[in-house]
Amino acid sequence: RARAIDNQCFVVAAAQVASQNRKRQSYGYCLVVDRWGRVILHMNLYSRLVRTIDIDLRYIEQVREKMPFIQYRRRDLCTLMSPTTIIVPIDDKNEEKIVWGQLEIRRNQIFLRSRLRLAFVNKKTGYVVVSPFHCVEQFSQLNRE
Repeated sequence: RARAIDNQCFVVAAAQVASQNRKRQSYGYCLVVDRWGRVILHMNLYSRLVRTIDIDLRYIEQVREKMPFIQYRRRDLCTLMSPTTIIVPIDDKNEEKIVWGQLEIRRNQIFLRSRLRLAFVNKKTGYVVVSPFHCVEQFSQLNRE
């Protein structure tokens, strides 16, 4: 529901109901949420049904006219990723470190880097951190870039 409000769009959360084997079973909990976070379709657990719902896309336009905050989105921070917008480290053997706040991160921990973002594997196995490239202690220290 929060993602629908954040992005001013409908969110469809679909899942199958299935029993693959004795150890694996899909539970089938489904929702459709409108732009205001209101649930407009809800399917209970284990409902072996197919449901359809009509979505009026003009409704999104009306909402965006009333609350135009999407025009203030920082597209340099929130963009679709493509080969032209990312920089991936090429030399994983390079042990040079990047200072990130109080930490030092080895370049071979980084798997994604853009002009303003950094994504790396944390020291604890299996954890990933995605962060602005520059660290600040308070939001007031951020500049326009």
